[in-house]
Amino acid sequence: MILARNKKAMSCAICRKDVGPGEGWAWKSEVGWVPVCEEHKPEPKNLLEQLRANNDIVKLQGKEFVLFSGLLSIAHNNGLESLETTLEHVDWEKQRALTKCVAKGVRGTFTAYGDATPENTSKMVRSAFVRMSETRAIARSLRFYNGIGMTARDELPGKVSNED
Repeated sequence: MILARNKKAMSCAICRKDVGPGEGWAWKSEVGWVPVCEEHKPEPKNLLEQLRANNDIVKLQGKEFVLFSGLLSIAHNNGLESLETTLEHVDWEKQRALTKCVAKGVRGTFTAYGDATPENTSKMVRSAFVRMSETRAIARSLRFYNGIGMTARDELPGKVSNED
Protein backbone atom coordinates (compact mmCIF):
# COMPACT_ATOMS: atom_id res chain seq x y z
CA MET A 1 0.00 0.00 0.00
CA ILE A 2 1.33 3.43 -0.89
CA LEU A 3 0.00 6.13 1.42
CA ALA A 4 0.78 9.85 1.17
CA ARG A 5 -0.41 13.13 2.64
CA ASN A 6 -2.77 14.97 0.32
CA LYS A 7 -1.31 18.08 -1.30
CA LYS A 8 -4.55 19.82 -2.20
CA ALA A 9 -8.10 20.18 -0.88
CA MET A 10 -10.18 17.05 -1.33
CA SER A 11 -13.27 15.19 -0.26
CA CYS A 12 -12.97 11.88 1.62
CA ALA A 13 -14.04 8.99 -0.63
CA ILE A 14 -15.78 7.30 2.32
CA CYS A 15 -17.56 10.00 4.34
CA ARG A 16 -17.39 12.89 1.81
CA LYS A 17 -15.94 15.22 4.47
CA ASP A 18 -14.00 18.18 3.00
CA VAL A 19 -10.33 18.04 3.91
CA GLY A 20 -7.79 20.82 3.38
CA PRO A 21 -4.27 20.43 1.97
CA GLY A 22 -2.06 18.32 4.24
CA GLU A 23 -4.98 17.35 6.52
CA GLY A 24 -5.90 14.06 4.87
CA TRP A 25 -4.40 11.12 3.06
CA ALA A 26 -4.42 9.50 -0.35
CA TRP A 27 -3.66 5.85 -0.89
CA LYS A 28 -2.93 4.12 -4.15
CA SER A 29 -5.38 1.36 -5.06
CA GLU A 30 -5.91 -0.68 -8.21
CA VAL A 31 -8.07 2.13 -9.63
CA GLY A 32 -5.71 5.01 -8.75
CA TRP A 33 -5.30 7.41 -5.84
CA VAL A 34 -8.15 7.40 -3.30
CA PRO A 35 -8.50 10.46 -1.01
CA VAL A 36 -9.48 9.79 2.61
CA CYS A 37 -9.74 11.83 5.78
CA GLU A 38 -7.65 11.10 8.89
CA GLU A 39 -10.48 8.99 10.36
CA HIS A 40 -10.56 6.66 7.34
CA LYS A 41 -6.81 6.40 6.74
CA PRO A 42 -5.91 2.72 6.21
CA GLU A 43 -3.27 1.26 8.50
CA PRO A 44 0.04 0.39 6.84
CA LYS A 45 0.63 -3.35 6.55
CA ASN A 46 4.25 -3.34 7.76
CA LEU A 47 6.89 -1.14 9.36
CA LEU A 48 8.41 0.03 6.09
CA GLU A 49 5.02 1.14 4.78
CA GLN A 50 4.45 2.99 8.05
CA LEU A 51 7.85 4.70 7.77
CA ARG A 52 7.18 5.69 4.15
CA ALA A 53 3.70 6.99 5.03
CA ASN A 54 5.20 9.25 7.70
CA ASN A 55 8.02 10.48 5.43
CA ASP A 56 10.59 8.76 7.66
CA ILE A 57 12.48 7.25 4.72
CA VAL A 58 14.68 9.29 2.39
CA LYS A 59 16.18 8.33 -0.94
CA LEU A 60 19.85 9.18 -1.41
CA GLN A 61 21.88 8.19 -4.46
CA GLY A 62 19.14 5.74 -5.49
CA LYS A 63 18.88 3.92 -2.13
CA GLU A 64 16.44 4.26 0.77
CA PHE A 65 17.53 5.17 4.30
CA VAL A 66 15.42 5.37 7.44
CA LEU A 67 15.40 8.55 9.54
CA PHE A 68 16.20 8.62 13.26
CA SER A 69 12.82 10.20 14.10
CA GLY A 70 10.96 7.30 12.46
CA LEU A 71 13.04 4.69 14.26
CA LEU A 72 12.34 6.33 17.61
CA SER A 73 8.61 6.73 16.94
CA ILE A 74 8.17 3.11 15.89
CA ALA A 75 10.24 1.90 18.85
CA HIS A 76 7.92 3.74 21.25
CA ASN A 77 4.94 2.14 19.50
CA ASN A 78 6.67 -1.24 19.88
CA GLY A 79 7.13 -0.94 23.65
CA LEU A 80 10.57 0.64 23.96
CA GLU A 81 11.26 1.17 27.65
CA SER A 82 14.79 2.58 27.73
CA LEU A 83 17.87 3.59 25.79
CA GLU A 84 21.16 3.61 27.65
CA THR A 85 24.34 4.94 26.07
CA THR A 86 27.93 4.57 27.23
CA LEU A 87 30.92 6.39 25.76
CA GLU A 88 33.27 3.43 25.30
CA HIS A 89 36.25 5.31 23.86
CA VAL A 90 37.13 8.89 22.97
CA ASP A 91 40.32 10.35 21.53
CA TRP A 92 39.98 14.11 21.72
CA GLU A 93 43.16 14.76 19.76
CA LYS A 94 42.20 12.57 16.78
CA GLN A 95 38.46 13.35 17.15
CA ARG A 96 37.41 9.71 17.33
CA ALA A 97 34.61 8.32 19.48
CA LEU A 98 32.92 4.97 20.03
CA THR A 99 29.56 4.76 21.82
CA LYS A 100 27.53 1.76 22.93
CA CYS A 101 23.74 1.85 23.13
CA VAL A 102 21.43 -0.68 24.75
CA ALA A 103 17.75 -0.55 23.76
CA LYS A 104 15.39 -2.38 26.11
CA GLY A 105 11.68 -3.04 25.82
CA VAL A 106 9.00 -5.64 25.36
CA ARG A 107 10.84 -7.00 22.30
CA GLY A 108 14.01 -7.69 24.29
CA THR A 109 17.43 -6.11 24.73
CA PHE A 110 19.48 -4.99 21.73
CA THR A 111 23.04 -3.63 21.83
CA ALA A 112 24.80 -1.69 19.10
CA TYR A 113 27.85 0.53 18.65
CA GLY A 114 28.36 3.75 16.74
CA ASP A 115 31.58 5.47 15.82
CA ALA A 116 32.54 8.88 14.52
CA THR A 117 35.85 9.99 13.03
CA PRO A 118 36.92 12.90 10.82
CA GLU A 119 36.80 10.46 7.89
CA ASN A 120 33.14 9.43 8.39
CA THR A 121 31.51 12.72 9.41
CA SER A 122 30.82 15.88 7.47
CA LYS A 123 32.66 19.12 8.23
CA MET A 124 29.44 20.52 9.68
CA VAL A 125 29.28 17.95 12.52
CA ARG A 126 32.98 17.13 12.85
CA SER A 127 33.30 19.07 16.12
CA ALA A 128 30.28 17.13 17.48
CA PHE A 129 31.89 13.74 16.87
CA VAL A 130 31.01 12.42 20.34
CA ARG A 131 27.31 13.21 19.84
CA MET A 132 27.44 11.78 16.31
CA SER A 133 28.82 8.46 17.61
CA GLU A 134 25.99 8.39 20.17
CA THR A 135 23.36 9.16 17.52
CA ARG A 136 24.71 6.36 15.32
CA ALA A 137 24.74 3.88 18.22
CA ILE A 138 21.15 4.76 19.12
CA ALA A 139 20.01 4.51 15.49
CA ARG A 140 21.59 1.05 15.12
CA SER A 141 20.11 -0.24 18.38
CA LEU A 142 16.66 1.08 17.38
CA ARG A 143 16.98 -0.63 13.98
CA PHE A 144 17.80 -3.90 15.73
CA TYR A 145 14.99 -3.40 18.26
CA ASN A 146 12.44 -2.72 15.49
CA GLY A 147 13.74 -5.45 13.18
CA ILE A 148 14.60 -3.00 10.40
CA GLY A 149 17.48 -4.00 8.15
CA MET A 150 17.58 -0.70 6.26
CA THR A 151 20.52 1.55 7.15
CA ALA A 152 19.70 4.76 9.02
CA ARG A 153 20.59 8.09 7.40
CA ASP A 154 22.68 9.01 10.46
CA GLU A 155 24.87 5.93 9.98
CA LEU A 156 26.14 7.15 6.62
CA PRO A 157 29.49 8.85 6.11
CA GLY A 158 29.45 12.63 6.00
CA LYS A 159 29.19 13.40 2.30
CA VAL A 160 26.07 11.88 0.74
CA SER A 161 23.87 14.01 -1.49
CA ASN A 162 20.16 13.91 -2.26
CA GLU A 163 19.31 12.43 -5.61
CA ASP A 164 15.61 13.19 -5.56
